Amino acid sequence: MAKYYELELPETYQEIYHVDINKKKTKILLNLATLGVVGIVFGISLLIYFIPHRSDKINFELNSRTIIFFLICFIFLFFYMFIHEFVRGVTYKILTKQKLIFGINAWGTYCGVPNIYIYRKGTILALIVPFIVFTIFFIALLIWFYFLDYLYYFGMAFFLSIHIGGNIGNLRMLYLYSFKFKDKTILTKDTGLEQFIYQKIKQN
Repeated sequence: MAKYYELELPETYQEIYHVDINKKKTKILLNLATLGVVGIVFGISLLIYFIPHRSDKINFELNSRTIIFFLICFIFLFFYMFIHEFVRGVTYKILTKQKLIFGINAWGTYCGVPNIYIYRKGTILALIVPFIVFTIFFIALLIWFYFLDYLYYFGMAFFLSIHIGGNIGNLRMLYLYSFKFKDKTILTKDTGLEQFIYQKIKQN
């Protein structure tokens, strides 16, 4: 059976990387990157719809149907933030059976497992599972609404954009684990708001 974590940091390990999303610089960079990705994904989604429908008349009216739709979108977006971290927490729980922490701040929700040190494989799974689950979910609905109703399509395009843009920090960490921290023995301490990465000291 695969081992996904250590209860204590082995003496042969040292910290090699630390990210703290509470830092002002990190917040600014993440928000700028998020806005950029949201704009790109939403723009591509609109092009996919408008290019084949350019001759169609789209009557966008601020009526009761539209208002109710936007209210539902706002409520769903609020719950999505919690459900996303819940899926991440479930992944952590399945792999480690350890105590989780959940929280919310001005920038969104977070989940961590602060009392253990997780091996690279477990950390990657916790990062990628929620992203894959919701990406498939939103794209499936986007395709369905493409043929059903333009208003629903635009709403789902917005959610897909928020989902991908909001995961920019996780995607960056996935990139680092894939191309920089490739050692299988890498350990990570994830407090939810901070990640500490440790590598085994090379013996001479």
